[in-house]
Amino acid sequence: MRRHGFTLIELLVVVAIIALLIAILLPALSKAKWTANLVTCTANERQIMTSVMIYGNDHQLLLPQSGRDWPYMETIDFVGAMWRYLGPAANKPDGVMSCPADDKPGGAMKWFWDGRFPSNPLDAGDWLPEFTLPDEVPPDWSYKWYRKMYNGISTSGTVTSTMEPWRINDIKRPISLMALNCMPYWENGANSITTVHGMYYQGAFADGHAGTFTIDQLVAGTYPTNQYNFDWTYNGIRGQDVRE
Repeated sequence: MRRHGFTLIELLVVVAIIALLIAILLPALSKAKWTANLVTCTANERQIMTSVMIYGNDHQLLLPQSGRDWPYMETIDFVGAMWRYLGPAANKPDGVMSCPADDKPGGAMKWFWDGRFPSNPLDAGDWLPEFTLPDEVPPDWSYKWYRKMYNGISTSGTVTSTMEPWRINDIKRPISLMALNCMPYWENGANSITTVHGMYYQGAFADGHAGTFTIDQLVAGTYPTNQYNFDWTYNGIRGQDVRE
């Protein structure tokens, strides 16, 4: 009489084969997802920088500025100034201001703000009257408009806290000056920095292109407590962030 079904040995062999296939496929799937996130992030940043160029063409080549200094301009006022160009989706989860690799609750910007200023919520009441946020803090934003794009420069070449109405044609090295970046994480001080994409850095440049590179490709920083050159490009808008 013929038996039906599988023996225990046969079942164990099948399970072992399935486990082996999963072990082989998971790294490939993980890499594919990482690559897809980079592609989407690059597309987002290019779209934002294209919007900045259109904004400049509509405003006598002026770069976006609200008239308020950090932290408002680089965290919330940028979108306030750009809302007509970025569209309503910029202020929504998974919109153009949100990186698909950002795993911080509410987005890297909200995570940064909550950790840095827990007792000082933003006041959105003095924004452009046509633009309002649903929350007191940026919702699900991953990208930051660099403050060197609106801060002045001292005679020694360092960035100051003076607001300066820069124009697109003031940029001296557009191909290597980063105007926007995918938010870095300062986990354990200035000497231990990762980004939304791990140790790979994603940024959009003043010539309109966006790209991926490593943190050690950045030129030396000028901010006293930070060896990396994120916000404080030497010579500000006339300087450069990555080696050409």
